[in-house]
Formats: sequence, structure tokens, C-alpha cells
Amino acid sequence: MRFELPFNVPGPRPVIAGTGLIALDVVIPNGPHSLPQLWAGGTCGNVLAVLAFLGWDAYPIARLRDDAASRQITQDLSRWGVKPDFLAVNPDGSTPVIVQHIHCTPGRGTTHSFSRKCPSCGTRLPWYKPVRVSDATAILPKLPALAVFFFDRTSAGAIHLAKQAANDGALVVFEPSASAEEQQLRRAMQVSHVVKYSEDRMGSLEGLGRELCVPLVIETRGDEGLRYLSRLKGGSDAWEKSQALPARDVVDTAGCGDWCTAGLIASLGRGGRDAFIGTTPARLREALRFGQALAAWNCRFEGARGGMYQSDLPTFQESIRRLLAGDDSRSTSPAIRAVPSNGPTAEYSCSTCGESPAHHR
Repeated sequence: MRFELPFNVPGPRPVIAGTGLIALDVVIPNGPHSLPQLWAGGTCGNVLAVLAFLGWDAYPIARLRDDAASRQITQDLSRWGVKPDFLAVNPDGSTPVIVQHIHCTPGRGTTHSFSRKCPSCGTRLPWYKPVRVSDATAILPKLPALAVFFFDRTSAGAIHLAKQAANDGALVVFEPSASAEEQQLRRAMQVSHVVKYSEDRMGSLEGLGRELCVPLVIETRGDEGLRYLSRLKGGSDAWEKSQALPARDVVDTAGCGDWCTAGLIASLGRGGRDAFIGTTPARLREALRFGQALAAWNCRFEGARGGMYQSDLPTFQESIRRLLAGDDSRSTSPAIRAVPSNGPTAEYSCSTCGESPAHHR
């Protein structure tokens, strides 16, 4: 690659804030000897945690409930240097919990499924509540100067934060990952500089992207890679493709899109909106490849961010360099981190039956 990989970049740490799905992931592996894990997750939670891993100051903004799940989320995110200042906990909040089952099926390989129900009693687990406009208004004066603002759910509060961040010169990245009312989706895209979405979840947003003149629209297509529409410097305003990098020893594909998003932001977001708008076609292609390399690396581990708990930073960086160079055959085994993962001893149980989803196999 011709541009410097965004590892150990000198100078002040860039700052990102984000709001959207920040959840407790209960990851239940397939193997009989693997232990379930409790990790902070959700699209927004994963993107901000990965960027903290890559050397950013990350500030999630959420409306959680004061419960065991929110304490686990805060503990896990803080381990990676994510700033908990705006992880509000109050009685009218809610802490989302998602159960991920990893399956190994003959002929199909490894797959995963997500559930919002307790595997013991079937009760629906708590779900997401958006940040309100009043919350956003109170938070805005307390935020540091942002290079990037990220959001993955449409709500009045999220759009209010995004609009102010854009006005202050931040790059705004929107990753819609759930159905949204059309008018709110339009408002969210209108204030965004990057809109990245999965074709299998959202269909095509090409029409709205063109109508609203979004500078960069990215459509991911699983193992086929992605395609993008760029109105940046020298962009062709026509779909261009970027094939997925080959993934070796695939264990789980959960979270790969989040790693790709974080890689793109780490590559192109440091200078905020104005620097991003001047991105050349060559640099954009390189940044997308970096994001895709992170996604390919993530496939080797269980859970959306499992690799962060099993690989030290130098090993991770060397693996990414080899993936980008097309020479991944000599990758070494991951080095186990000295800090233990947030595992089966973590406190969380269903409020209805009292059972821990992490103990269900």
C-alpha cells in the first residue's frame, strides 16, 4: 500500500463520538470445550471499541439502565480505553442484550445467529432506547472537538448530534442497520458524509444517496466484498467494486462490517470533514482495502471483537500487513493477552428466570 497504515500515528489522538446500538453480547460458542463470553457489542459499541484499539479517543453516547448488563458493558469498553463519560444510566433507560449462537453445520461450515430472547425461558431481553434531544443538547457542550461522529440508528437525538458535529467540521458516518421511517432516514442521510449499509439488511439506498448527494455511499455484500459511489475528489459517481480479501481459518463472521467501518474511519477520518472531502480515488481504494483486511482478520475469532482479547497489538498489526500484501500464509498463532477476557464469571442473568444466558449451551 502506498499510504501509511493508521497504526501508531504520531500527534494528538483523534476523537470520535457515536450513538446507536451499544449492547451486551452473550457469545455462545459451538465447541463443547469453549466457554461463553460476555462482551460489549452492538454496531456502535464495536466500531468505537475497535477505534480505541487503533489509538483513538472514543466517546459512546447511550441511554442505558443501571443494571448488571450496563456495568459489564462499561467495564469491557473501559478496558480498551473507551471513554464512559456519556454512557448514561437511569431508571428509564434500557441496556440491550443480544445472544449470539455460533453453529458448525456439515456442508455449510461455521455460521452464527442472533437472538433477543433468553435461551432459558424465552422472555424477550431488553432492547435499545435512543438518546433524546434533551440528552443530546445537554451533552453537546461537554464533548471534546470531534474528528468523526458515528451513528447507526435514526432518532431525533442522534440526528441532532450528527448535525451539530457536521456544523463543527466533523466527518459524519451513518451506518443504518435497521429499518427506519423514511423521513428520518432521509434526514439522517442528508447530514452524513458517509453512508455505509449492508445490502441484505437494507436493500439499496442508491436512489436516496444520489438524490441527497451523499459524498460516499458504501454497500457491503458479504463475501462478495463491497461497492461504492464516490463524489469525493476525482470520484466517478458510478458504482465501483472492491472484492473481499480472502479470509483464512474462518471461525465466525460476526462484526466484520464493524471492523471494516472502523478501518475506513481510522484511515480517512483523522482530519475531519474537510480533509475527507479531498480524498483521492487511490487513497479511498486503499482505505477500503484496509477496512476489508480488518474484516478478514476478524473472521478468525469467535464474536464480533474476539480477536482483541486473543491477539496482542504487534501480532495484529503484522497480520494486517500480511493480508494487505497478499501473503497471509505465514501468519503466526494469536498471542493471548495478559488481561483476561470478560468471561463466564461475569455477572448477568435474565430478570425473569434468573438464569444466565452465558450458561446455556
